[in-house]
This record gives sequence, structure tokens and C-alpha cells, in this order.
Amino acid sequence: MHVFRHRAFSAALSAAVVLGASQMKFAAADETNSSQQGDGVNTFNPTYTAPAGNILAGLTPTTITPNLDAFALESSGGVPVLTDGVFGPIFTGVSGSHPSFATGGGSGDGGTSLTYTLASPATITGIVTLGGWNDGGRDTQAYMVSYGIGGVFTSLPPVNFDPTPTATNLQTASQVVLDGFSIPNVDAIKFDFAAAENGHQGYAELAVIGSPEPASLGLLALGAMGLLARRRRVVTGPRN
Repeated sequence: MHVFRHRAFSAALSAAVVLGASQMKFAAADETNSSQQGDGVNTFNPTYTAPAGNILAGLTPTTITPNLDAFALESSGGVPVLTDGVFGPIFTGVSGSHPSFATGGGSGDGGTSLTYTLASPATITGIVTLGGWNDGGRDTQAYMVSYGIGGVFTSLPPVNFDPTPTATNLQTASQVVLDGFSIPNVDAIKFDFAAAENGHQGYAELAVIGSPEPASLGLLALGAMGLLARRRRVVTGPRN
């Protein structure tokens, strides 16, 4: 497994080139990249797993651009696999099914953007994305993630990680971790998938590490107490 870590600072010009943006706000983050590869002959089961504390687990995007089909090319699993908490098996060969992945990529026919609305405002401390493909042709992770607070989005530095398998016909799995920050009151997360190799790339999991804000927990607790009180209430009527 290859691991590379660096500090990624805001770079408005490069991000504008990658994503076609004109004006953006940026926050800094540490970035750690790593990759694994199969043997090209047998089904490959990566050891990467979705992190604990993933507040995107089980969520469905509130906005999908351009449509669901763009994220389900080449018999891939589509949008549902991105938050199912599992990095499934990677089969062999260029053609065939790719059930463990969704297809994203801003330069071709892949999906370009997903926005997730969180169940409640949260403090986020990390982003973890898992990707790969049946060979080295669509294994790049190239995207920008932005966090929303009250409808205003701020972007973390763009990711552009292309693993280097020892042969192009080998299955590839990769992990990108963004951390080194603590951002409170986040209520939405947006992923913009950038131009990269061969029109679209494989993504297996999108994860955001975070915890609900104390105020949100208090509201949940009050709601639970109210429900309990209603269940305990005894209604009596006149006796005959």
C-alpha cells in the first residue's frame, strides 16, 4: 500500500481551472492518499472501510447533477453505494459490471455533483472518500468537497489523486482522507466531481466524520421526552 500525506492550502486559480469556477472561498486541510491493488486475475476485496462517525451513512442526496443515470454507467452500483458503508468486491477485466462503484466525472458522461443535507447541524472534522476501478483506467479521485452553513458553501482544496498500479490491468482501490480542521454548524455537504481520466471515474464511498451540535442533541432529547410523555399519558373518561 502506498501512502502520501501533504498540507493542502487554498488555491483559487487551480480550483477554478479544475472545476470551471470563477470565485470560491477555501479552507485548509491535511490530505492523506493511499492505494491498494489486486492481481488482475481474481476478484479483489479491498481492506478499506467506511470510518466510524460517518454522518452521511444511509443518506440520499437532496440534489443530483445531472441525473441518477450519470452515476450508474457501465453497470455500476450508482448513487446508493456511496453511503452504504461498504467497499464491495472489484471484479476483473475492463468490461463487465462494476457494482461497488458510482461513476463521477466532470469531463464526460459521469455524474458531476451531489449535495447531501444533514439530518441536523454538525461539527465536521474529516472527509474520507474511497474509489477505484477494475483496472487503472478510471481509478483517479478528482473532486472538490464543500460544506454548507445556512446556505453558504465554502470549499476545501481540490483533490486530484491518481494511483499508480504496477500494471494498468490490475484492479485499484484508493482512499483519500481530508482532516486537520473542525468546522461547526455544518448543515449540508456538496461533492463536485472534476475532469479526469477517460470521462468518468469510480467512487465507492463518500464519508463525512462529524458529530451533531449540542443544540441539535438537546432538541432531539426534548422530542424524545415529549413522545415519552404522550405515551405515558392516561386518558380517563366518565365512569358508568
